[in-house]
Formats: sequence, structure tokens, C-alpha cells
Amino acid sequence: MAGLTTSKVPANLLQIETMCRWRGAQLVPGKGVYLPTFQSHVTHTLQSTLTAGFFEFLVEGLDSDSRGGKTKLASMHRGCTDLTDNPHRFTFEKRGDDHPDVGKYRTRIITGNALTGSCDSERILPTSTLVVSKLYRHRVTWGSGVVTLNVRETTATGVPLVSDQFTCQGTHRPNPHVVHIGAPAPRGGELDASVPGITARFFDVSQGGSYPGFADIAAALGPSCVLAPYPLGRLPATMRAPASPTSTISAFGCSSFGVRGSHRVV
Repeated sequence: MAGLTTSKVPANLLQIETMCRWRGAQLVPGKGVYLPTFQSHVTHTLQSTLTAGFFEFLVEGLDSDSRGGKTKLASMHRGCTDLTDNPHRFTFEKRGDDHPDVGKYRTRIITGNALTGSCDSERILPTSTLVVSKLYRHRVTWGSGVVTLNVRETTATGVPLVSDQFTCQGTHRPNPHVVHIGAPAPRGGELDASVPGITARFFDVSQGGSYPGFADIAAALGPSCVLAPYPLGRLPATMRAPASPTSTISAFGCSSFGVRGSHRVV
């Protein structure tokens, strides 16, 4: 985890918002980051490369018949070149109604060379229809040649909708390591960029450990920020997630800094 943390945790919403690289995304108080269009996304450049880890987040506004083609919920790659053939592409997709696999999830990774280090998940249809009004928890892990994908309703113990694991040759080693909520428009056009109309919160990218254990995560509200490993137990007491089930903590991905933290929004 060395090199990924800083000694400063964002102290207020203004500080967080100015640290982020917003591309048509909107900060919705009490909700998180709203992506209204295909080209909306939020970008963060990690301070060092994660060759293994996870990203996890909650999504609201997602339905099975969403607009678009090979639309992305989240993505990672090396630097700023086109995502499609980037030598360290990592895309987490939910296919839209302009694609034959509408409603299906798919993960695609390139580990240095598209000819020798390309791996894909199956095209996976959730076990039940996605509904806009529901909250869905997404978790993707990678490392040691194995990639996993899990989607559940609301929480880690919610109704399972997608569960997949596949092997991948090579090591995903982007440098610099760029992470997006959604995705910038690739060479295929904006219909293959972000899933439009979703709101993301509790977006966490980490080398290890567990997803921040906020109490009653399904009901938690109030924008905060969480990115890159910053052990929750080492935060100042005033910055830790309250133990009360009426917690008003939430989080979302930001960019241009490398901390993982949380704070109470009054």
C-alpha cells in the first residue's frame, strides 16, 4: 500500500469537488455522482500501479434495457490513449439496447498485449431484471491470474444477481494507472462509453482489505470520497464512519489525488 496514501484526507465537499476531474458528471447531494450522458465520467489517476486489487461501488438508476452498446460502469487503463486497444485495458461493462447482448455484464482485460494477453468473461445475464429504483452493489477483483465479478442487490449479503470467475494470463500493470467511473468515449463512439443515467456512490479502488464497513450501507447518504488504500482504522476519530445505523456517510470516486478516506457530512 506504500505510495498510495497521503497524510491528508479531503475535509469538505468543496475540496473534494475541486480535486476531481469531472467530464459531464454531476455531484448530487445525498446521492453521489450522476452520469447523465454517455460521455459523462469521473477520472482518477492512482499514485502508483495496482497489479492486484478490487474496485467496488453501489449503483442506482440501472436497468436491464439501458441505452447504448458496450457501455461501461467502470474502467481502467494505462495513461490517456484510446481505451479499446489500450495495452492495459480493463473494462467492466453492462451492455445496452443497441447491442445483441443487451442487459448482460462483461469484463474485458488486456495485460500488455492484445494478441497474447487478452481475456474476457462470459456475457452474463443477471438472474433477475435490473430495476432503476433499486440499488446494486458491484465488486470486481483481479490478481494472481484470476478475475472475479459479483453483483448483488444493495449489500454484500443481498440477493445475488451475477457471480463469475475466470482466469487471465499476464499481469494488469498500467502505468500510470487511470481509473474511471464510467468511461471516456472510445474509438467506437459514445454509445460504447458510460452507462447513462446512473448514480454511483461508495466507489472504492484498493490493493487489498475489505470494502469500507459503513453501518447500514444501503441507507447511507451524503457525499464523501473514497479512493486508494487508507486504512479506516487509522483515520482520526472524527473522520471514521459512525457506528450508528443512521450513518450519513457515502462515498464516490474522485480524481487527481490518492487518498481513501471518509468523513461525516453534517
